[in-house]
Amino acid sequence: MSAAKEEKGDIADVARGSIHDAQMIAVATVRDSSSNSEKPDHSASSTTKNASSVLSHFPPWLRLLIAAAVLLIVCTGVWLWRHQKSLEDGFHNQLKHFGLPSDLRDYQGQFESLNIDQVALSDLDWLDSNTLKHFTLASRNLSSLDGLTHIPQLQSLDLDLRDLPLYSLAGISSLRHLQSLTLRHIGLAKQQIMPEISIFPELRDLYLDLRTVRTVSQLPDTSGLTQLRSLTLLLDYSRVQSLDSLAKIEGLEALSLSLDGTQLNLLSGLNYSQSLRSLTLSLASPPNIKLPDLTALRGLVNLTIYMPGTRGSNLTDETSVPDMTYLKQLQQLAIHLNGSEVRRLPEIGHLVGLRTLDLDLDMSAVDKLPDISKIRDLDRLILHVSGTVISELPDFTELPKLHDLDLALADSKITSLNSVESLRGLRSLSLDIDGANIRDMGFIAKLGSIEKLALRLRWSQIHDLPDLGLIKGLRIFELHLDDLPSTEQLPDISNLQALEELTLDLKGSHISKLPNLSHLPHLRKVTLVLEDSDIKDLSSLEEVSSLEELCLDLKHTNMQTLPNLKPLKSLRRVEMDIRHSGLMLSQTGNLSQLQELTIDGGFSSLKNLPRSVKALAFMP
Repeated sequence: MSAAKEEKGDIADVARGSIHDAQMIAVATVRDSSSNSEKPDHSASSTTKNASSVLSHFPPWLRLLIAAAVLLIVCTGVWLWRHQKSLEDGFHNQLKHFGLPSDLRDYQGQFESLNIDQVALSDLDWLDSNTLKHFTLASRNLSSLDGLTHIPQLQSLDLDLRDLPLYSLAGISSLRHLQSLTLRHIGLAKQQIMPEISIFPELRDLYLDLRTVRTVSQLPDTSGLTQLRSLTLLLDYSRVQSLDSLAKIEGLEALSLSLDGTQLNLLSGLNYSQSLRSLTLSLASPPNIKLPDLTALRGLVNLTIYMPGTRGSNLTDETSVPDMTYLKQLQQLAIHLNGSEVRRLPEIGHLVGLRTLDLDLDMSAVDKLPDISKIRDLDRLILHVSGTVISELPDFTELPKLHDLDLALADSKITSLNSVESLRGLRSLSLDIDGANIRDMGFIAKLGSIEKLALRLRWSQIHDLPDLGLIKGLRIFELHLDDLPSTEQLPDISNLQALEELTLDLKGSHISKLPNLSHLPHLRKVTLVLEDSDIKDLSSLEEVSSLEELCLDLKHTNMQTLPNLKPLKSLRRVEMDIRHSGLMLSQTGNLSQLQELTIDGGFSSLKNLPRSVKALAFMP
């Protein structure tokens, strides 16, 4: 049937329905107004049959009036139908022009999360959903946010304002149920705009990037944010003069600040805060004054410091790490040097109350670690010394309560890890030895209490690994392989009978088939990073009867088919990224429980998208 005939048929249906409605209305009107009318017949079919005979009793002028009413109803219905169809066609063409699937508007009702990174997107009028809870958007052509009013139940909004020709953020004001708001690159918008934050009474997490904003000296009003618990402010090279207003947010527990070296005096305004427990400080440039005394922050137990680091070959950073050893109440401390030229760290060992210590010294000039032997209650230790001249690690025998150890030793001078074997209570070990010359890896198999093992190494180092099957209690295993692929095979994991979670990062691998996973009776979660790999066969996943969660990164692969997971009765969730893979939506039908999907601009339609997909992302 031609399109014209279909349209005529639809119009005829509308007309017939309208006439029927008019007849029913007319009959009801006559019966109600006439005292001599017959007893009403409650049968719809009987009413329809008798409608003509009832109307024949009307005087000519009334029949003419009814005919006019019917004609008006028919014309209105046809006009509304045509108008709605015109709008839908317009939205389809608009979305196609934006480089998005033309039928995205038709499918948006099934999504709880939508992520769009698309340069061509210029407006959001096509939005219309009562189910969308999380929306992330990056587009440099967006000229209006008015469409956000059509997603009133939104709880989380992440918006990149870089280069946007916006004159107002008024479209956000209707989102009164927001619990999380992220506004990136406010200072890089074409017009200097400042958000009104206090109108979101349910807001719990706020991220404001005010870097380079030169038009304001005060932070947005936060007086109405009684539920705010976490706040991130990027203020470097802005003209903000004070942080005193933050101390008045009674429930604020976590604060992240990015400042340049001239703004450290702003930190003194935090001393009035009674609720702050976690502070993250990122320095964008070397400080020109000493870090203010933070003693008044009596509730502060978590401190993270990011140093400026080297900024090009001519801008080395030799800034000393601020002394924080007077903050005796600290339980968690993290220091990230970002390749700094500083050679020494503060005497961290004086902070004997620490439970977590994170030292990221990668590519820095530090040549010796501080003495931490007195931190006897340390539970978690993260030491990243890749690319440094550090040749000696702490004596782990002096840390009897250590449960979680994360070591990054890539291209370092460390050659032995034998003291790790003494950690009888160790539960988790993360080890990056990419390019390191570790003489003996046998200690790993002797860690009888270990439950989680994460390894990053080169393909050529696989043969250095011991028999992992000797670790009887291993529940979580991650393997990340770097450097050029070789003929080495994956280590045997078939004897890891207690394994529950497996991550294989085989990016760029020449392996064409996954190992047999059917012998792992408790395996419930599998994560596969197969980007740019030669793997084409995922059929071994069909045999993992205990599988509950699956994450697949298939970017830039030549995968021909996807596994049939319908027989897996325990499967609850599947996440997949198929950008630039050649896979089509029609091939996802066998991935039962596919809930999160990432695609690229090559998908012009969402036809065959499984109804189970609740989170959709469009990425380059």
